[in-house]
Amino acid sequence: MITKLFTPMKVGNCTIPNRLVVPAMVTNYCDEDGFLTDRYMAYIEEKAKGGWGMIITEDYSVTPHGKGYQYIPGFYKDEHVALNKELTRRVHEHGSKIFCQMYHPGRQSSHAVNGNVQPLAPSGTKDPICMDLAREMTVEEIHTLVEDFGQAARRCKESGFDGIELHCAHGYLLAEFLSSYVNKRVDQYGGCFDNRVRIVDEIIAAMRKEVGDFPIQVRISANEYVQGGRTEAETYQLARHLEEVGFDAIHVSNGVYAAAPIDQIIAPMFTKHALNMEAAANVKKVVKIPVILANRINEPGMADILLEMDKCDFVGMARGSLADPYLPVKAKKGKFDQINYCIGCLQGCEGPLLTGGCVTCLVNPRVGREYETDLTKTTQPKKVMVIGGGPAGLVAARTAAIKGHDVSLYEASSHLGGQFRSAAYPIGKGELSTTTSSYRANLEALNVPVHLNSEVSEEMIQEIKPDAIILATGAKPMVPPIKGIDGKNVFTAEDMLLGKYD
Repeated sequence: MITKLFTPMKVGNCTIPNRLVVPAMVTNYCDEDGFLTDRYMAYIEEKAKGGWGMIITEDYSVTPHGKGYQYIPGFYKDEHVALNKELTRRVHEHGSKIFCQMYHPGRQSSHAVNGNVQPLAPSGTKDPICMDLAREMTVEEIHTLVEDFGQAARRCKESGFDGIELHCAHGYLLAEFLSSYVNKRVDQYGGCFDNRVRIVDEIIAAMRKEVGDFPIQVRISANEYVQGGRTEAETYQLARHLEEVGFDAIHVSNGVYAAAPIDQIIAPMFTKHALNMEAAANVKKVVKIPVILANRINEPGMADILLEMDKCDFVGMARGSLADPYLPVKAKKGKFDQINYCIGCLQGCEGPLLTGGCVTCLVNPRVGREYETDLTKTTQPKKVMVIGGGPAGLVAARTAAIKGHDVSLYEASSHLGGQFRSAAYPIGKGELSTTTSSYRANLEALNVPVHLNSEVSEEMIQEIKPDAIILATGAKPMVPPIKGIDGKNVFTAEDMLLGKYD
């Protein structure tokens, strides 16, 4: 039973319709000059259609050379405002609130991404992952950057956003100033806690000067998980300070780029669920403003119980919103079995970004293609035969049925899922089975007949007479020509996983 997830709550003077938040995720869908594209706007709008209470954009750069990725949006010139007005209009049309995340990547960037301009940082050091030597910022450059954040805030408000999220987490520039892991300065911006937090204090003051009581929240890493990085003890001190200087909410995350894989910013499937919940709960004890909890939470029931337990006030589901942008709508209707849950594979949401590509999703092929795929019902329905009940066949059948076609699916074996079924058997990978299960439930809800143990023949096709056939029979393992490999004592890896051996 869901109790608190769909109750409203305020961040500053903005009422968020429910407690489900889409945290910021880099997509690389915009252009090199920071302008939004139709692709990006359609991707964001899809989440608004899905009923998320607060959608936080990916990190907007506030300077032309302050990017960690090549194709992220920007708010460093007034010309950016027009397209952002269109974005906020489209989101508000569906009842969601939209906050703009702003940042500077600091040393977690490269010359290549920023037009051959050297990365900046509090101190002249290299990030162990990006490996570009950063240049130490001068005091004058710090003052200029503070003003840049203020002007970006002005543009944000003019564009119709509902609020701002200042990114002080994940090892980016402001996090670097806050942490002695990177900040080795001995002037007024380094050393003791009060000096290290000074730049953040100045930025929110510059923002408030431009936007008044406009909602501004902040994202922090509770634990940076690197030697010499900030741990929870100072984070609680930091949280109280951030409330005192005027932030309206605190978004609790974790990590920096150099953290160990199990403690990464983007948690893989082998990470425990809600890994930041105790840190968020402790932040709630020292502040009165709302606390957002994120990382490795993708089930509505889990989110609701975390709210009930007072671990947080909002729950962020970044990758969960990629896997199924309609998670809130389905949860509100009690259709939990039809939610396409994130499996924590990171193959589409993180892998491509490491080589300059764009975000995709292994379990939701529509991500990033919303702008070119119209799912409104057709006026000319066809009889569609889908051959193969693996992930591709299941998604194809579901998509064709949503479009209004008369769809039937045929699977030669006794189970759906194809190789996804066996892939769920190794330790720690059981969540892969949720993908097959959810798409099966979707086909049932769409009244799509599923025929198991049905190997399609030419005679069957001639009898059914489909208007279209989708062939999704997958692949067979390559068997090397080794003497004796066809013996009864030899089994494939899939056979072993599924227990098909003596």
